[in-house]
Amino acid sequence: MSHNGKMFEQLVVKLKNTTKKYFELTDIEPKQKIGGKSGVCWEVDAKGVLADGEFIIIECRQRKKHSSQSEIAALAYTIKDCGAKGGIFVTGHPLQRGAAKVAEYENIHNVILDLESTETAYGMECQRTDRLGKHIAVGFEEKIGVSDNFFHKTPLDASRA
Repeated sequence: MSHNGKMFEQLVVKLKNTTKKYFELTDIEPKQKIGGKSGVCWEVDAKGVLADGEFIIIECRQRKKHSSQSEIAALAYTIKDCGAKGGIFVTGHPLQRGAAKVAEYENIHNVILDLESTETAYGMECQRTDRLGKHIAVGFEEKIGVSDNFFHKTPLDASRA
C-alpha cells in the first residue's frame, strides 16, 4: 500500500507516540506555518515540542530515492530561520552521504519509515546524531504464534496492545 505525500505526513503524526518517546518530545503538532526571523512564513509538515518549550521541525519526504544534501541544507535553513532547536527528516530511505554529513552538523535526525507502513503495522528506524547507534521500532496488527509443527496467525491480544 503506497501512500501519497499527504498520507505519509499524516502517518508520521499518528505514529507520534513512538517518535515522541525516542526524541523526548512532549507533543507533535500537525502541519502548520511558522514565522521566520527573515519575515517569511514556512509551512512545516509537523512541529515537535520539547519539554522546555522549544521546538523542532519535522519534515516528511516520500520518495523512491535517497534525499540529497541540498534538501537537508534547505531544511537546516528553515530550522534556523524559525528558531527551532533542530529537526527530524522522515523518509523511506537513508540519506545520501553528503546529506548525512549536513544533517549531523545541523542537528537533524533521520527517521526511515517503511513506505508500506500503516498506523498498526510499521517499520521505523530512528537515527539520532547525538547518540551512538540506532533504534528500530516495529509495530504489528497481528502476532505470529508458533506451535509444535506449524505457524499460525492470531489477532493481537487487546490487553497487550
